Formats: sequence, C-alpha cells, structure tokens
Amino acid sequence: MKVIVNNRELELQPQATVETLLGELGLQPRYALVERNGEPVEARSSFEKEIGSLSPVPSLADRRLYLVAPARPDLVELIEQAVRGGVDVVQVREKALSDRELLPRLQAARETTRRLGVPLVVNDRPDLAVLCEADFVHVGQDDLPVAAARRFGIGVGLSTHAPEEIDWADADYIGVGPVYATPTKAGRPPVGLELVRYAALHARQPWF
Repeated sequence: MKVIVNNRELELQPQATVETLLGELGLQPRYALVERNGEPVEARSSFEKEIGSLSPVPSLADRRLYLVAPARPDLVELIEQAVRGGVDVVQVREKALSDRELLPRLQAARETTRRLGVPLVVNDRPDLAVLCEADFVHVGQDDLPVAAARRFGIGVGLSTHAPEEIDWADADYIGVGPVYATPTKAGRPPVGLELVRYAALHARQPWF
C-alpha cells in the first residue's frame, strides 16, 4: 500500500503499521503528516491516544513575536520592556559566558517570563534549560538531534535553512532563517523571503 509521509511517497508493507513505518524513518507520530488517498492516516500510538500528548510543553500556535537576546546584565529589564512591546516568546542565546555565570541569568529570565506569562527558550543547552526550568531548548541542524534533546523532558525548537529541513523537522516549533545576513550567524548565508513563503505554506508546526 502506498502512503505519503511528509510529501514523500512510501510503501507500507503488508501487516506493517504506520507507526512502525514512522519508527523506521526516525519520526515521531505526532510530528508526521501521513496521508492515504489524500486523507490523513491515524498514526498515534495507543499510549499517546490515552494521554493526549507526549510533550508537556506550552503550545506556541498563537505566539507571534519571538525575541532572541543575549544574557546581558540588564536581561530582566530587556524582557520586561520587550513583552510590553508585544514579544510573546523569549529565547536566551549566549555563547560567551561560563555555565556558572549563565545559569543565574537564565534563572532570573525564567522568573521574569513566568511572571509575565511568556515561554522561555534556552539556546543549545538542554541541561541548563532543565536546571532553570525553561519551556524549550532550541537546537541547530548541527547540534544535538531533536530526539535526543527531547529526552531531557522539555520542548524542542529547531533552526531550519532549507525547504527539506522544514519538511523533515520533528521539533515542537521551527525557526526559519536567517532572512538577512547577521553578525550573530557569521558564515551563514541568508535564506531570503522565499524560505519564509515556503514555511508559510508547508510548515507543520509553529514557526518563527
């Protein structure tokens, strides 16, 4: 039997289940779009059907403005002002500080975002994300795989830079870009607006 998984036509062997096929592809059922004859195919496990969702993280479906900020000394004040201006997701991305210096700033950011009702994302460090009780960790294409990061028990965001990366993303949300050249992504060519348009049409999860 032919099925379509994330826009790829695949053969489902006799006696095999959609869930088994997704496992062979390294995809979790809740992050895969499976169709047969143009209709969605149920792919969730019986355990997931019982509890509803395998990932106890806040939904970002209604979020619109995503701030990425370094762990600067005035981070709390920055977050407060940004949220007043409309930001509704905050990521802390810090490459220079030691873990000892970074953790208290992440904890302060967590206290602030919790008070303001805004999800907190920690870039690249699921261990520190857990320690500061963040909602998500954000990883890149060359960082810890999404499935491995999810084992820390938090939500996972993933950077994408090409259409196929959007198609195959199994994260809770994706970042699309960089749209323009930026010094924070040295050596990373900008993707332009075409990839943004592609994400608007094809992304299966919230995207920013």
